[in-house]
Amino acid sequence: MIWRLWAFVSGTPLGVLVLWAVLPEAGQEEAIMAALAGGALMMGAAHGFALRREGLDSDSAGHAMRAATAGWLAWPGVWAVRFDIGPPAPVFALLALGWVLLAFWRHGRTDAGSPTAIGHLGRWLLELALGTALVLAIGGLWASADGGMVDPDERIQAATWDIDARVPLGPKHACSITPVATQVLSARGVHPQLSPDGTAVWYGSAGADGRRQIHRLTLATDTSVCWTCGERGQNRRPRPHPSGNVLVFDTDRFATWRHPGATDVMVVDARGETGPKRPSRRVTYRQDVDRHAFYDPTGNGVVWVRAEAGRATVRRAAIQTGHGGVLLTNEQDLYRASAGWVVPLAWAADGRALAVAHGHGLGPRRGEILDPATGERRSLGSHLGAGVSVAFSGDGAWMALAETSTIRAASLLPESLGFAVARIPRFAERDPAALRDETVVRIGARDGELMALELPPEIAGWGAPSGLTLASDARSLVFGQLSRTRDERLVRVELDCD
Repeated sequence: MIWRLWAFVSGTPLGVLVLWAVLPEAGQEEAIMAALAGGALMMGAAHGFALRREGLDSDSAGHAMRAATAGWLAWPGVWAVRFDIGPPAPVFALLALGWVLLAFWRHGRTDAGSPTAIGHLGRWLLELALGTALVLAIGGLWASADGGMVDPDERIQAATWDIDARVPLGPKHACSITPVATQVLSARGVHPQLSPDGTAVWYGSAGADGRRQIHRLTLATDTSVCWTCGERGQNRRPRPHPSGNVLVFDTDRFATWRHPGATDVMVVDARGETGPKRPSRRVTYRQDVDRHAFYDPTGNGVVWVRAEAGRATVRRAAIQTGHGGVLLTNEQDLYRASAGWVVPLAWAADGRALAVAHGHGLGPRRGEILDPATGERRSLGSHLGAGVSVAFSGDGAWMALAETSTIRAASLLPESLGFAVARIPRFAERDPAALRDETVVRIGARDGELMALELPPEIAGWGAPSGLTLASDARSLVFGQLSRTRDERLVRVELDCD
């Protein structure tokens, strides 16, 4: 009886995988029915195998149980398809089906005795390990197939040169690495962003119900307003428009059981005293990962990272409104990450510097500055810590970078695992900076050497960075921090400039 039950359980993932190969958008109820059907078919196949082999003696039942264990190879494939890692479901379904048929064929020809209990356990672990290895190998190859350099787009090149010619440079000044003053603005908050006029700070923090929400802190009155508490989902990473009238942010409110890792970009009005004048509107409409969005230097387009089938790509699209909705048009690839994960950090106001960070989902490992006009790239460092953030001044001439110099075990994972790790919501949306304990802020001319600020020990050692924003005149900045106990805060730094 036990071997029949084991065969039933072993067939459940195969049933789900075959269902998604035929009906890619089948939901939870259909998946449960498919799992039961797959289990019943596997149990029937094992029973027939035992009868055909020698009858229902212990040896035949043991070999039937061993052959049915091959169905566990499908479990990692179910995980990969659900989180959209690698090729479509038919590839994993055919692989799992072929492996099960091969297992029954092999055990039908062997003359060895019945496997022991230890042998069954070892085989079960081997199937799971082999399935995981195949998913990672196939998914990595699939993600790498379309990776590599993106040739500069002529339209983006022309627009970048035009923006560069029209952005006025601010007065030249020099700043000391010793701040004039530091101030804790708020005892909570991550991913801060100054409003274009410098009067408010947008940030993310937990609302009254524990969900992450967008907040606005008015600096003159020290009052904070929750901007999205009346809306569904976890809402993160606010980024205001250059005009300050609207902002974009990420949400998981449209995630489903079938697509648990799906995130989308939203846009909401940034004007008002106690909240937005109207609810936020959806910008992306795919069951993929769309997040880390911000406006391009013109304010007419949005830049974000999209991950589909494990491939992460930094994209830019024009944003248009009409008929009560928001549409993205003329989507273009700016940067591809191959098998790794990539995050767009900031785009300078003059258009000549787009900062991106590479990693594996648990923290960036290296960063680059891309010039969209020429295609030239400049390294930001090959050993960046978690929580890395980049911000530019209003004219794009100054740049600030926040990171942590502490290296933990998670940072040692290979970047090539980013296609898988970054798709798991638990990892992708849990800011890895909380595992570190030091903040390092560097600032200077964008094309020169960045100098580390001499932050007071009680500031630098409190926690690791969780976002950075630079004032338009580059004379002050605000960064977020996360402690090891997951406490958070916002810190303002005034620079000594002449």
